[in-house]
Amino acid sequence: MIHLKKQILKVLCFCAAFLIFLPLSATSGDKADTVKFIQITDTHVCNLHPYHPVFVEKRKHFGDGAKPLKEFFEIVPEKLESDFVVITGDMIDYYDAESVSGDMLDTQIEQFVRILDESEVPVYMTLGNHDIASYWVNGESSYTWSQFNSGEARAAWIRNASCFRDGTYYSRTVVAGSTTYRLIFLDNAYYDPDRGDVVPPYIIDKMQLLWLNDEMNKSDSDIELIFMHIPLLGGSGIDTEKENRILETSGIETECSLFDLLEKNRSARIMFSGHRHRNVVYEYKFPDDYTLPYVETGGFGYDTESWRLIQLTEDKIIVSSPGDTEEEYVIKLND
Repeated sequence: MIHLKKQILKVLCFCAAFLIFLPLSATSGDKADTVKFIQITDTHVCNLHPYHPVFVEKRKHFGDGAKPLKEFFEIVPEKLESDFVVITGDMIDYYDAESVSGDMLDTQIEQFVRILDESEVPVYMTLGNHDIASYWVNGESSYTWSQFNSGEARAAWIRNASCFRDGTYYSRTVVAGSTTYRLIFLDNAYYDPDRGDVVPPYIIDKMQLLWLNDEMNKSDSDIELIFMHIPLLGGSGIDTEKENRILETSGIETECSLFDLLEKNRSARIMFSGHRHRNVVYEYKFPDDYTLPYVETGGFGYDTESWRLIQLTEDKIIVSSPGDTEEEYVIKLND
């Protein structure tokens, strides 16, 4: 009988917890007037044991990244009352690398995902170039890398990280007041082998672009935010010292199908990325008065104050300064 009572109590506690964590609209008919999330990027977490000593020496500056990221998840989202966290790529420093035995060791993803257990809020991610990269030693003091194991790496991310359950590009919707926001997470992690000669420096496959076009046309009323790792055109042409950072797209030569798709649809309101390890906000100026704001955030693996608070309200998108709640950039949706 005592055992049965304990089982019943467990069920009741589970049901209560389930109701507590349902969206407000599901329990009371009300809708949150503000949705908050934190963007971080380029955490570059890695466990360097037991990798080749030449490789360890070159990458040891990222060797202690797990601890500050755990502390971030334990403190910052709750302090800022964040509803979720977005990591825009390079979560880990490498997918696999040469070990002391000479074999390729590929346990970084599984170790990283355990860190996410420290988060009390959902974590959404986009893949970065390091998340699908392989490294091996090619001499007494150097190493080389490739992304030829990217298929294995992506499969491992899908197996281990819940946000990738539908694949490495996906979308989610959130509601603030009467406004629906569509959050679109892209996978542009694969470097173009000829990236020195083309813009942008990544390859994004046609199937993903077809999917994105469909996502951007699902609703005429939603507000679209796009997240990816490498900046849209590689982040080139931006002077971070200038206050008015505007790129006139009419003068930009590019082979980027993603850029063309965004220009054709003209429905995205803002984009977020990392990769360049810098904090800067700028605008792409398209013809016919279409402006696409772009936010780059600095690497958390270099500076744990490189995070941004993003607030979505019924009529505004508010982007904070790095490591602060002070407003740096505001989009008024009705303008």
